[in-house]
Amino acid sequence: VYRWLEFRRVLFRSSQIFSEKLKCVQGNCTNGTGILEGQGYIYQGDFKDSKLVNGTQDKFFSNGNKEFEGKWKEGLPNGKVIGYYENGKKQGEGYLKNGKQHGWFFEYSTNWDILEESYFKDGIQQ
Repeated sequence: VYRWLEFRRVLFRSSQIFSEKLKCVQGNCTNGTGILEGQGYIYQGDFKDSKLVNGTQDKFFSNGNKEFEGKWKEGLPNGKVIGYYENGKKQGEGYLKNGKQHGWFFEYSTNWDILEESYFKDGIQQ
């Protein structure tokens, strides 16, 4: 169920490991406001102890199209998350609350047909 969403939820949570391959390209990405880029990711917002606290996280395919987008609030993924096919069409979407799936999640075919839909509450499928 929701292969792409589960993968991206884990990716979204675990990908915030800031290594030497990521570079602060603007502002203060240690303790302040900045933009951190690398490995296909762009983190933008408020950082504390070199971790994104509030802001956005985007991931891009090698062709430059967006693969994934989401928001962070108080150090956790929160809000709408969207995944895309490599051709730029939306693959799925849903909501996270405090890093857990919360609300409706939809997975789409490349023709916009709904392949799957599920409802989650605090990370548990209902």
